[in-house]
Amino acid sequence: MILMSIAKEELHKMIDQLSEDEWYSAYEFMYFLIYRSRRRLSWEDIDRLVSDSEKLHDDEKKQFEAAEEYIALDKAIVEYDL
Repeated sequence: MILMSIAKEELHKMIDQLSEDEWYSAYEFMYFLIYRSRRRLSWEDIDRLVSDSEKLHDDEKKQFEAAEEYIALDKAIVEYDL
């Protein structure tokens, strides 16, 4: 993994290049990154979590079954030259 320093202005430029239709996706991803950075769990922490016994809703099942809408991070890095 390559670590690089990015100025806030560069992030702003990237956001400015997005269409309005893409803003929500960008917002969700940034929200995820912020949440993840505040809640870093070790594998031991994850093992201690209580398992979720709730069944998936129909919409959630459809998301898992609709693989064409989602791609793996490794593939996205190559495909979008990230």
